Amino acid sequence: MQPSWDAGLGSKELFSDESMVPLKGQLTLLLPQPEVTYQTSGGLTPTPPDVLGIHMMPRSDGIALGGTSQRGIWTLEPDDSERTRVVESHIAFFAKMSTEARA
Repeated sequence: MQPSWDAGLGSKELFSDESMVPLKGQLTLLLPQPEVTYQTSGGLTPTPPDVLGIHMMPRSDGIALGGTSQRGIWTLEPDDSERTRVVESHIAFFAKMSTEARA
């Protein structure tokens, strides 16, 4: 069995591979809600080009909202515009589900 490890952002330098680029992801955590026992993936369509579909994962420490995939971004700082986009996309997704359930 081969050992498993992850060099993360250091991989480009470690392997001297100029073709490697970072793909930045970001999660937004909401307060824990024990009644949420399901996850979602995809969101509403269509999504703009180069935008990853949103996803929600309940965890014991909170609800993780994701959907960020920024190619070539090296910064480790959170991106407020991405956080806003992901949160607002989830709000729209659940509002649409609620509207259709009432129809």
